Amino acid sequence: MNKNIKKYIYPSITVFVILVIIGAFVFSALFITKSIDAALISEQESQTKDLQIKMQALEAARQKLSLENLDIPINISTTTETTISTTTEEEKIVENKTLLSLAVLNSTGIPGKAGELAKLISTSGFKVSFTGNAKKLEPTTVIQIKETSKKIFPESLKELFSVVRGRYSVTESILEENSEYDAIVIIGTN
Repeated sequence: MNKNIKKYIYPSITVFVILVIIGAFVFSALFITKSIDAALISEQESQTKDLQIKMQALEAARQKLSLENLDIPINISTTTETTISTTTEEEKIVENKTLLSLAVLNSTGIPGKAGELAKLISTSGFKVSFTGNAKKLEPTTVIQIKETSKKIFPESLKELFSVVRGRYSVTESILEENSEYDAIVIIGTN
């Protein structure tokens, strides 16, 4: 009987060891898979929260600039529910003056006036895209502004008026929406 036991014991031990190895492999594979999934989900949740915060900031900027007529759809689809609390403090939106497309035209008949004013405007942080002579003489200095530009760059335009008023008395008029510039400064003869 001793031989019969030996005959079954060694194969049984071998099968048992193989089953333990397979079980350990399956357990470790499941553990690693769950760990990777948990890491990726937390990273995805973090990115989703960041995206929601950015979209809220953009929506606040859009509302502050009164751009309701743009009808930009904002849709963030997420698989997890998150709650984001925002402060009630009003966020100040900083306009980029260099995005304001400006032209400075001289209607005085005195050479170099447009260049002088363009240099002054540029030192205030604006980007003057064009300087030249006006086709007709203007009696006063005029800043022509597109209606859409007034909504997008209100603070920058106030600063532009302030800079030009340092040299000239200024009036304002409406610039056609199809103009390639957001604002045109025409230096008048007076």
